[in-house]
Amino acid sequence: MPRSIANVSKALAGHNDGKTTRSGRGINRFGKAEPRKYGAREAVLKGLSFQLTEDNVMYDEYFGRKQARTWKDRKADEFAKMFLEGYREQDPEKMRKAVGMWRNHNVKYKDEPHKQIKTSPKERVKRLLKPDLGPKVEREWAKERDVLRYGEN
Repeated sequence: MPRSIANVSKALAGHNDGKTTRSGRGINRFGKAEPRKYGAREAVLKGLSFQLTEDNVMYDEYFGRKQARTWKDRKADEFAKMFLEGYREQDPEKMRKAVGMWRNHNVKYKDEPHKQIKTSPKERVKRLLKPDLGPKVEREWAKERDVLRYGEN
C-alpha cells in the first residue's frame, strides 16, 4: 500500500478506534481505560504524515510500563529460582534466604508499589510445579473436596 494511503488509513483508524500497537492492542495513557482517540485536527495532521508529540509520549509510557513489568518478572523469577534450588537440594536455609530477599525487595520499594512483587517465591514455585491435571481429574478432585467440606448430600 502506498505510504500516503497508509497514513490516511492509520489516521482514520486512530480517529475512530484510538491508537493501537501493531498487534492491535490499545495504547492507553497511564490510568486510562480506553486508548486515546485522535481529534479531527490530529487525524488530518497524521494523514498528512506529521508525527504527533502525543503519540511519542503515549508510546514512551507504554514502553516504560512494559519494561517495568519485564524487570519485575525477572526479579520474581530470580527469587523463585533460588527457592527452587533450595527445595531440590533440601536446603531450608537457601529457601529462607530467597524469601528474605523477596521481603527485602518489597520493603525497599514500599513507596513504589508497581515495583513490588506480590507473589512469594514459594507460591510462584508451587504454581510452576503444579501438575496440569486436566478437567476430568480436577472435577473428581473438586467433588472430593466438596464432600469433605460440606458432607454427603
